[in-house]
Amino acid sequence: MVALTVTDPGIGIDKKFIQQHLFQKFVQEDTAVARRYGGTGLGMSISKQLVELMEGRIQVFSEKGKGTQIVLSIPFGIGGEADLPARVESPADAVILKGKRILLVEDNEVNRLLANTVLSNYGAVVSEAVNGMEAVEALKSRSYDIVLMDVQTAELRALASHLQDVREEERADMAREIHDELGQQLTGLKMDVAWVEEQLAEEDRPLLRQRVADTLQLLDHTIMTVRKIAAELRPGILDDLGLLAAVEWQSEEFEKRSGIKTRFRAGMPGRRYPSAMSIGLFRICQEALTNVARHSGAKLVEIFLGYEEDQIVLRVMDDGRGLPPPQAGGRKTLGVLGMKERALMMGGTLEVTSEAGKGVTLIVSVPMSAAEKT
Repeated sequence: MVALTVTDPGIGIDKKFIQQHLFQKFVQEDTAVARRYGGTGLGMSISKQLVELMEGRIQVFSEKGKGTQIVLSIPFGIGGEADLPARVESPADAVILKGKRILLVEDNEVNRLLANTVLSNYGAVVSEAVNGMEAVEALKSRSYDIVLMDVQTAELRALASHLQDVREEERADMAREIHDELGQQLTGLKMDVAWVEEQLAEEDRPLLRQRVADTLQLLDHTIMTVRKIAAELRPGILDDLGLLAAVEWQSEEFEKRSGIKTRFRAGMPGRRYPSAMSIGLFRICQEALTNVARHSGAKLVEIFLGYEEDQIVLRVMDDGRGLPPPQAGGRKTLGVLGMKERALMMGGTLEVTSEAGKGVTLIVSVPMSAAEKT
């Protein structure tokens, strides 16, 4: 038996309160004391449950003005190694991590120590990083088999947001280069070939004229492809006319390419919004429509972008077959995870709901305050 006695010479507790209320939840004898020193009235209730789980007993003796004594009695049998439960270990457990290079990214020192100890016991070679910047530097200097990180740390999320912004800037620069430089050169080449075609108009060289005509057709097709690539990288309409016009254009282009009827409805003014929010919502809409085309079998898609209460809401609904039921160990859909991360970077949320045979609804909600940031 293990006995623990805690005694204090304090104000004491009324005996009637001990008998009737002490071990009840959210009950305090003197709420004035609770307000002064804190507390919820749960401590004694939880203590009693814990002691009883160990088949023990808790007793409280007290007298007003003379203090309180709490006595814990817990049975504690003396055993040996044979009394311990047998450990079930797979043959792979002992070697699966042996020699593996693992980068552990964690801002909590205790968590790092615990994880490092466990992984090292399995033979892993562990390197540590306290934040996202240290992790990036570590990844630059060497390769790792596994990276374990706390994806909720503020610094890692800020780093991910920064990398996303850099990627978008690179895409915008690339789109401008393709559209302005390559597009202009192709247009100039087309004009030269058209001039050659005019010079051959009166000559009796049908094979040469046909070859020139085929070249002009190929140039037209190439120019259209260049414009499409530039628009996919970064649609100029997003920078020139804003978010609302870009989503409407995207819905029209989606209908042309996929053959799926698409309806767009706007519920907010077509003014300028912060670049990060505009890009984020546009990319989420783009990814959602890609998923519809690939997986849904839908005949109709409805897109809404507008204000609802104090939120800016993007809603994409289809009438397709819906999402399959989740399976244990099934592969995570990176598209949805990417969209959720974009929503979080804007300070918003993303929700996906589905019903078999009735399609999928994706809703992104961003606080109105995000639209006021410059």
